[in-house]
Amino acid sequence: MQQAPKTGLYLQLGAGQSWQNSPANTGNPGINLNGRGTATAEKVTAGFQITPMWGAELSYFNLGKVGISTPGGVANYDTNVTTAAATLSYPLTQSLTLVGRAGVGYSHVDLNVPSQNYASSSDKYPLVGGLGLRYSLTPRLALTVDYDYLGRTGRFSGGDSSTGQVLSAGLMLRY
Repeated sequence: MQQAPKTGLYLQLGAGQSWQNSPANTGNPGINLNGRGTATAEKVTAGFQITPMWGAELSYFNLGKVGISTPGGVANYDTNVTTAAATLSYPLTQSLTLVGRAGVGYSHVDLNVPSQNYASSSDKYPLVGGLGLRYSLTPRLALTVDYDYLGRTGRFSGGDSSTGQVLSAGLMLRY
């Protein structure tokens, strides 16, 4: 017999790895920043399980500071994203629950390319989504593994968007 997730408030802390993509088209001729980099990421979430199936979460992601080697030089990104998402939970066993997330975010990206004497910042409202697993150790404590796609986190004036995603593991405390 499967046990439905408990309703109520929860807090979650996680850490893992972010992947950030830098676009080739920056809107500035001659500056090609095409590349990909990784960094250590952090995630903090406050959520409310409204029913055993449906919930809502507010999350803050620090994607870490990453230097991406590109044809135009090292692109130094500092990216933070705050998200609001609806959740859909499905118990797989008594202790293991699959969770899907979809929502919107607010991202802020600072970019610096010293070799090009180029700096930029961007604020966006990306569509976000994710999948996670919750393994209940006790009725109040669970281990978590999450994948979050944070969408188009930044955009160069006249150019293309940067993107971000995070894979994290952590702990969830239910109240």
